[in-house]
Amino acid sequence: MDLWRFVLAVAKRAALVLTGTLITLGLVLWPHVAAWVWPNAPPEIPDRPFWALAAVCFLWAVFLAWRDEHRKVAPPATDAADIRVGDKARELLNQLAPSFEHWPNGPQTPGELVSWAHKLYWTFAKTKPGVAEIVTMRPDASHHVRQLVGTVRDHFDPAAGIVDRVYWKTYQPIGFPDPPAPLTDATVSLLREAAAHMRQCRVALEALTRDD
Repeated sequence: MDLWRFVLAVAKRAALVLTGTLITLGLVLWPHVAAWVWPNAPPEIPDRPFWALAAVCFLWAVFLAWRDEHRKVAPPATDAADIRVGDKARELLNQLAPSFEHWPNGPQTPGELVSWAHKLYWTFAKTKPGVAEIVTMRPDASHHVRQLVGTVRDHFDPAAGIVDRVYWKTYQPIGFPDPPAPLTDATVSLLREAAAHMRQCRVALEALTRDD
């Protein structure tokens, strides 16, 4: 049964490859490039180059079939890392959820931005170590997952830096409907920047949970 399944897989791959790009490209390009390869070349591809190309395609089909069957038995080492990253991304999303529960589309007004920053700040005890942990998993993950983890880091860190700075230096008792001190335009602009970063961070985290 295993041999028969492998033969069928090779036949399927061979049919795709032999009728696919390489053979088609050779048949289409031969009349145009034959004179460069061989001054007296016939207008149709000769038997020897044709069968050589067919043999290469067949060997490639065998390799593709072997790779597919091998992956079913032994998934790539990156799969396990991708799953761990996805699990951690789901955990981070749950930890960040309270900061967006009242503003699913993001905070808009200055008062909303202040309250959102307050809620986000109190997630940092868990989310900062969580993002740091997911970054340490990055080297073992697949290329796509590594890119998404990089996006999470590149947007979370600036957002956290802004909220830390605003919380401690400008509005330490932040988070009330009426801020304890007037909000400056510069502070509002910083908080909007932080919210935009965090939206991109969440998008990347959600993509990671779909990929695991």
